[in-house]
Amino acid sequence: MRKRGRPKGTDKKNGWKHLSEKQLEDFFKAIRKERILRDDVILSLALYLGLRVQEIVNIQVDEIEPETKTITIQGVKSGRRRNYPDLDERLWKKLQRYMKTLDKDEVYLFPSPKVKGKPITTQAVKDLFKKYAGRAGLSSDYSIHALRHTCAMLMAKKNESAIKIQHWLRHASIQSTQIYFERIEFEDQARAASRVFGSYM
Repeated sequence: MRKRGRPKGTDKKNGWKHLSEKQLEDFFKAIRKERILRDDVILSLALYLGLRVQEIVNIQVDEIEPETKTITIQGVKSGRRRNYPDLDERLWKKLQRYMKTLDKDEVYLFPSPKVKGKPITTQAVKDLFKKYAGRAGLSSDYSIHALRHTCAMLMAKKNESAIKIQHWLRHASIQSTQIYFERIEFEDQARAASRVFGSYM
């Protein structure tokens, strides 16, 4: 028998997962209850820009442009550098408050607490997500990559075009973006089936 591959858009361990709006609200409530500014900025940027974990740790201080409220992200898979101007005002203010806590000669936006001149590790960021996910009551099979999927799903539900989402998420191919629209269509079909057949079950 030929071995079947994983469906497009899934990861090796946890499958294709995103947070519902209620889960997302509970997740950020858990973060803000802790009042650790760095954690809030890391996870807010992860959602807002749909960042991969490697993209988070690679952000450098000189990639933040105060005059235009712009942040530059180096795509991990596509290799493309993309500028994100006019960041959300609340996110920008948090980012600016956080940057004031950094040493003036700091290279990385999220520096290692142990090794000077190095960024925080990807494992540390993954553990950070797990900590707040647990406090928000999310199951342990959610990973930080769920925030990237959530970013795309929220944009697709707001009727942003596939090409806009592709550029925002730094996808190399439009096919990688299309899975979000397919997921929304599938979820809509499932709800419709429940309405039609629910009374017979």
